[in-house]
Amino acid sequence: MAACAATPDPSTPTASPSDALGKQLQGNGQGPDVNLNPPGATGPCEFKVANECFATAEAACKSIGCELATCEQLESYPAQVQCKK
Repeated sequence: MAACAATPDPSTPTASPSDALGKQLQGNGQGPDVNLNPPGATGPCEFKVANECFATAEAACKSIGCELATCEQLESYPAQVQCKK
């Protein structure tokens, strides 16, 4: 009977965040950029501008240089905002 290979250590990573498989495995398994509360986030990610999250529309609009009255919310989650043209 042939000897079995040693049982791998479960704490040994099999993919790193820098390789393609590691990028797929990050988050909740739904693909890239699905972490709605990324590390360093200070609150809920209700509004997103580029890769930055905001808890309120007012804060998200101010980050792109708009007042709330001249800011448009796009239908997505987290919501995206843009200045009205």
